[in-house]
Amino acid sequence: MKSIALGLICGSFLLVAGCIAGTDVDRNGENSANQSEPLLETSLRACRSNKHCLAGEFCETKAGDCAGVGVCTTRPIACLQIVKPVCGCDGKTYNNECQAAGAGVSVASQGACPSVLCGGIANIPCPGLGRCVDNPNDNCDPKNGGADCSGLCQCIQTVLCVRGSHFDSSPKVCNCVPDQPLNPCAVVRCAAGNHCVANGGVAECVPD
Repeated sequence: MKSIALGLICGSFLLVAGCIAGTDVDRNGENSANQSEPLLETSLRACRSNKHCLAGEFCETKAGDCAGVGVCTTRPIACLQIVKPVCGCDGKTYNNECQAAGAGVSVASQGACPSVLCGGIANIPCPGLGRCVDNPNDNCDPKNGGADCSGLCQCIQTVLCVRGSHFDSSPKVCNCVPDQPLNPCAVVRCAAGNHCVANGGVAECVPD
């Protein structure tokens, strides 16, 4: 009985000591992990269009660079109802940048999209493959005798672009345009002491 009691006491003592030692090890391990944490950890995926991104993402380019290389970015689920219009790369006006991102569209410029006029007395054609439609913002209706009404250019992709090009849906272009060289590191800025490398189309920051 004495040997059993001594065994239980020793076992309990070793268990407590082990727990204390384990706590110290975990704490030290945590500290060392924090010290070795990289300055910047990024794994951005470069893209040319939304089809290159996962579900729930869109290919976001720098503002004003609709045809440039973008980064796959998560689409916002909800946006504040703030009215600060932006012109999307699809030629449509959105109430704010968040709503444009929610629709999977990058920002072409701040403010409402400029109207691309067409038709009228001069029968102005639309750029590229654009189609001239009635301007809902004027009082002239071509279906009610207003044959000389000016319209707005609407862009809908109706062709497949050849490899090495993509469709620019802006009403000012509305056509296939050549791709720019795909360089994922062009949109990545690494912390000091790190540099960007492209690995399988993914940009990563690695120590110098």
